[in-house]
Formats: sequence, structure tokens, C-alpha cells
Amino acid sequence: MELKSAVIALLIFSGFLCLLLAFYALKHRNTPTAFPFAAAMMIITVYSCGYAFELHSTTLKGIKLALRIEYLGISFIPAVWLILAVIYTGRQKILTPAVYFLLFLIPAMTLILHYTNDMHHLFYKHLDISGGPPFPLAVITKGVWYYVHIINSNLAALIGNFLYIQWIIRNKGPYRRQGIAMLAASLAPWAGNTFYQAGLTPYGLDIIPFSLTLSGPVFALALFKYKMLDLSPIARDIVFDGMGDPVIVIDSSFRMVDCNPASIGLILPEGPASIGSDISSVLGPYPDLLAQVREERSTSLEIMIAARGAERYFRSRLTPILHRGRKIGAILTLNDITEHNRLMMKLKELATTDELTGISNRRRFFNLSAVEILKAQRSGRPFSAMMIDLDHFKAVNDTYGHAAGDRVLAAAASALASGLRAGDIFGRYGGEEFTVFLPETLPETAAVIAQRLKERIEDLDIPEGPRNIKITVSIGVAGIHSPNGEDLDSVLKLADTALYHAKNSGRNRVETSPGHSLGNQLLY
Repeated sequence: MELKSAVIALLIFSGFLCLLLAFYALKHRNTPTAFPFAAAMMIITVYSCGYAFELHSTTLKGIKLALRIEYLGISFIPAVWLILAVIYTGRQKILTPAVYFLLFLIPAMTLILHYTNDMHHLFYKHLDISGGPPFPLAVITKGVWYYVHIINSNLAALIGNFLYIQWIIRNKGPYRRQGIAMLAASLAPWAGNTFYQAGLTPYGLDIIPFSLTLSGPVFALALFKYKMLDLSPIARDIVFDGMGDPVIVIDSSFRMVDCNPASIGLILPEGPASIGSDISSVLGPYPDLLAQVREERSTSLEIMIAARGAERYFRSRLTPILHRGRKIGAILTLNDITEHNRLMMKLKELATTDELTGISNRRRFFNLSAVEILKAQRSGRPFSAMMIDLDHFKAVNDTYGHAAGDRVLAAAASALASGLRAGDIFGRYGGEEFTVFLPETLPETAAVIAQRLKERIEDLDIPEGPRNIKITVSIGVAGIHSPNGEDLDSVLKLADTALYHAKNSGRNRVETSPGHSLGNQLLY
């Protein structure tokens, strides 16, 4: 009687311990492994308490009732045990509704056939009770479905153990130790089931609930020492592999020990095959990156990588990996700043370009021209400038509307730009006014160019509804033969005065400072 009481007490204690672990897991239900772990612990609790009741029973009726309680847990052990292994090792994407249905199909059938066994005897062909010491036990003759249940249980255990072994091989440090703890917890009930089915247990005792409860302390070790539920063991697969930026892990001997999918095909043509290689062979095509790693520089570095037919820009960051105060490696992260660079270029373009016409805005025109004037003052070379105004532009807006006026401005800007030389600086001065700075150009030459521009505008036909819009321009030209301290403002004032004379002299004209009219002469 003492052995019987001790075994029953142990089963109840183990069941209570597993129940506590289940509640602890549910407190951490935000982590992926919480629910399958809690379910496993509750199943062990039901199984342990049901078996304690079986050992306490002295009649066949009591044993049958106890077995029904046990199979509320036993039936679902294979499915829950395998789900825990799948989620722990980061493969939860395969757990679709169809997979869940298949995993629980045999357990559900096992429970149903066990409860209705008296009607068909598919689970137990015969069930009796032994009266031998130290306690009565169920004596069964196995039916067809009993073997289906055993095969399903062993298959689930084998697959789960295989997943844990894969995890252990792939990981290091605390994750590897967690994986070993999980494997040990999984092996215990599988070994117990093997011994029991082979008839190698003392007194014919079912030691499966005992071996299952042995998993409880091992799981507790993973929980409290390695913080299984807090560390989220699938972090590597979900976070590291899911990062959109390339990441390379380097050990203290400058060998690449890991990389994420984003780096494959970008800076690692051979992908995982490069793991274990010296970083010099991996980053050979990128000497700046290699120098950053070799010299262990933490300052960021911007590089361009041509990938998949396009240029992409990255900012590299080298982060040391420390273990107990000692550096054991580094993480090289390449943050993709391509879109950021494009945005900055777009902002720069918007800050320097006239949005409507696509030519330089007033600020950029003045900045570029100021640089050329400094060059001219140092070299003594001439320069010239033009002020250009569209004639009667207000009438265009009043007649055709502002949208048509915008199209006229854009067409005029395009025509003027096509008539200028590569080194000339062209900008929108404001409204319908444009300005041109012509480096190393005498006023006489600038006047010839201005005449050509005027004629290009005259030749324009801008479609607008059933008819075309025709426009003309007035141009004022001024220049300096030998610079002697003149700045852009003074030259533009002279050109503006010449423009004023052109407009007052009938428009569609070119005037040069100090007011000499070129009219419609051909000056080529």
C-alpha cells in the first residue's frame, strides 16, 4: 500500500506542477510558444490525475472511468507536442487550417472510438482488470485503432525530435541550450512510451505519465534559466531573416558566420555558400566595406551597389558583438537609403528648378552666374546677359485661360533653351520673364544669339483648341568686354533697360545696351 500511495501522490504532485507551468505560460501569451506549451502542460495534468485515479480504482468500472479521463489528454498529446515543436523552431507558417485539421483528426477519432469502444471494440478488443499486487491494473487486448494511435504518437514524436535537432545544429549560445532542453523534454515521454509498449516497465505500470511529468522540470529549466517564453526562440528566423536590409555576421577571426536573405544576390552572389569564408573574399568587390570591417570602424559609410540593373545606395554600420565584456564578432548592417537619396535629390531639384518650365529658378540662376562672373573677373574674359519678356502675355491668359498660359510659358522656355549653347545659363526670372547669362561672350555675339532666340519664338505654334497660339518676345542684351569689378546685378540692370527700350519700340525686338536697336535685322 505504501508504494501505491507514493505513486499516486507523485502523479498528483506532477500534475499540479504542470498546471502551474500552464498558468505561467498563459501569463506570457503574447509569445508564440505560450499556447501550445500551456496546452501540453494541461494535457499532462489531465493524464497524470486520470492515471492516479486508475491506480486508486479497484473495480473494472472505476478503471474504465479513469481511462476515459486519461484519454481526454492522451488522445491529443501527439498533435500538441508536434505543434509546440513546429512553432518553437519558427515553422508556424505551415500550420494552416488544413494542417491543423489533419493533426487533430486522428486524436479526435481516438477519443471518439475510445468512448464508444463497447459498440465496436476497435480500440480495445478486450478490457479486464488484474488483481495482482501492489495495485490492480487494466489488462487490455489492443484493437486496430489502438495501433493507429500508437503509430501516430511515435510519428509525431519523431518529427518533433527531428525539428529540435535541426534547431540545435543551426543555432548557438542560449538558443542552442534552449533547443537541447526542449529536445530532452520531448525525448522523455517518447522513451517512456517505448518501454511501456515493449512491456519492460515494473509491475506492467504505465510509465508514460511519469515520463511526461519529468518533462515539466525540464521545461521549467528552459523557462526560468533560459527564459524560453521571454526570449522568443524564433527571433532569428522571423526578425533576422525578415529584415529588408542586408545583414552579415562576422566572427572575431573575420569570417562570415551568418547572413540574412536580403544580402543574398546583392553583396553575396553565392549566398549561404559563403558562410565560413574569410571576409576578404566575401567583401573583395567592396574595398571600402572591407576596410571598415578590417579596421573595425563604427562610423557609417555610404556606398553604391549596382544590383539587378539598378543603382542602390546603402549606409553601412558595424556593430560589435560583446559577450561578458569580450568582443566575439561584429554585425555589418547595410541600410538601404536609395529612396532617401532620391527624395533628397528631388528636394534639391525643387529648390533649384522652376517647376513649370523645368529650367533653373531665379536663385539657381544667380548662384551659377555669380560663379561665372568670378571666373571672368580673374581671367579678364567678357560676358553678357539677356532679359527676355513674352509680349502681351496677359492677353494670352485673358483669352485662353491660365492653363493655356502655363503651356505657353513651358513651350517658350523649351524653344529658348534649344537655341542656347551648352555653357549658357538659362533661368526663369519671374512671371513671363526669362534671363540668360552668357560666359566668355561679347555683347555683339550675345545680340546675334538673342536674334536667333527671337526668331525661334516667332516660329512657335502652340496648339490650343481649333487654332494655334502665336507669341513674340522682346529681348534686352548687355555685356562687358573687359570686366572691372562689374557684378551680375549691374549687367542685368543694363539688359533690363535695353528690354524696356525694346518694348517701347514696338516689341518683338532685340535691343542692346545702351539702347542700340537691332530691330529685325539678321545679324548672322
